[in-house]
Amino acid sequence: MIARKGLLRALVTRRLAVVAALWLGLAGSMAAAQQPAAKVDLFTITGVKVDVTAQSASAARNQALAEGQRKAFDLLMRRLLRQEDRASLPPVEPVTLNALIQGLEIFNERTSSVRYLADFTVRFDGARVQNYLRIRGVPFSQTAGRPVLVVPVMETAGLRLLWEEENAWRAAWNGHDLKNRLLTFLLPKGDADDRRILAASQALDMESPSVARLASRYGVDRVITPVLEVSRDFVTGGLKARVDMI
Repeated sequence: MIARKGLLRALVTRRLAVVAALWLGLAGSMAAAQQPAAKVDLFTITGVKVDVTAQSASAARNQALAEGQRKAFDLLMRRLLRQEDRASLPPVEPVTLNALIQGLEIFNERTSSVRYLADFTVRFDGARVQNYLRIRGVPFSQTAGRPVLVVPVMETAGLRLLWEEENAWRAAWNGHDLKNRLLTFLLPKGDADDRRILAASQALDMESPSVARLASRYGVDRVITPVLEVSRDFVTGGLKARVDMI
């Protein structure tokens, strides 16, 4: 029974992750339109995870370096370009990609005889990236909005879930890269301090001093609350969901 509940929760979380991805785009457009640009290093991509297995440790590391740099470039293009422009951009050649990279930092490096795992931070040369895109006639963004704190709330069976483990809506948001975007999103840690600052009953009141205190803790001046309402569909016997943004 426990295993079945765990499987159901995993399936729900995966489906909600797709919904969260759609709302990331919408929330980004809404929030960016309502606030001024911030000084953000648009050309630095953080938290790029690599996990490569090859015939030897050195081969795995070399492959991971190439894979990580390409992942970072893809994330940079997602940050700077519209989706339709990303689709029209041809794959970058390895030599060109190397020329666009200014620096690489490696964190949490772990190796075995055939495996290499690490987290990369990749810094691109802004002027060269901009020139690369101009030559190809691709429009790109040059400014970023201030970070926004996302507080996902799930309402189901008369309960309002915020920090609880059963909040699959929060888990779905947590499964996305919220940092490497034109508009940076932050997700609260959900630790003891967060729980003391904000209760689920206060989360939908944007005028609440508790919301302001949570925003202050994370150094932001804007909070958005995507609310997922889950209810029983008595026609089909299944579940139905509705998402609102506060």
